[in-house]
Amino acid sequence: MEKLTNFLLFKPLILKTIVGYEFFECHEIIRFEADRKFTLVFITNKFEPVIALNNISTINAMLPISEFYRCHRSHIINVRHIKKFYIKGHQLIMINGNEVPVAEDKVRQFKETIFGAI
Repeated sequence: MEKLTNFLLFKPLILKTIVGYEFFECHEIIRFEADRKFTLVFITNKFEPVIALNNISTINAMLPISEFYRCHRSHIINVRHIKKFYIKGHQLIMINGNEVPVAEDKVRQFKETIFGAI
């Protein structure tokens, strides 16, 4: 019973992949990137992204808003894994070195959300 309780309290994100279902802890996810009907999942312990069969909008609806931010129609980031934000050009650099754009119409909200939390 204790294991079931822990699973429900710290419920992983479960995404469908080509071979089945993969379980992710939110803290290990760096970012998501839309790729047509699929979504690339970049995680801290793998160099290559995992291909999820879920679209990015479906994934966005499953994520805790306190940890993730949709900065562009094709990108969702884990705010804990931001390394740099370049104001000019509206680019994020994530801890794995990936560059992620912040959409022009989301820059102001991004600054308020991220810098308001610091």
